[in-house]
Amino acid sequence: MCSAHIKTVQEAYLNDHEELARRIDDLKRFWHQVDELGDGPKYEEMATRVEQFRRELEAHIEHEEQRPDLFTPTSETSSASEQVEELHREHAEMLRQLDEFSQRLRLCEGAYHCWHQVREDFDDFLDHLHEHEAKEERLLTISQKREPQRA
Repeated sequence: MCSAHIKTVQEAYLNDHEELARRIDDLKRFWHQVDELGDGPKYEEMATRVEQFRRELEAHIEHEEQRPDLFTPTSETSSASEQVEELHREHAEMLRQLDEFSQRLRLCEGAYHCWHQVREDFDDFLDHLHEHEAKEERLLTISQKREPQRA
């Protein structure tokens, strides 16, 4: 595969990551706005938003997992395939966690204290997701740097 095509594919992945970051910011903004308005938790709406985000994340993950050859190892002690396999395990866990958040939100209807606990846990999840995406970008960036430049 020519390096120009790989670079274009890698740029598409980075653009996908930027879009994912925007979606995360949208979720955080909605949650913050609900808290600021003070008219109670919006369990049903937040659960629906989490479910939509899960579908988008799943599509993002499927797209990434179709091209593991774009990633290279970040250390000498593990291979690219080991690191990509770790990313796959994290992908499955993140999707499972989003399912759990959606269920918790739907079960919380009417319990005000639940809103804040789910929000704290969800913020932790989103922080972990940002770290995961950064790890993928580092693997992708290293792959770009190692790709021989051809005219």
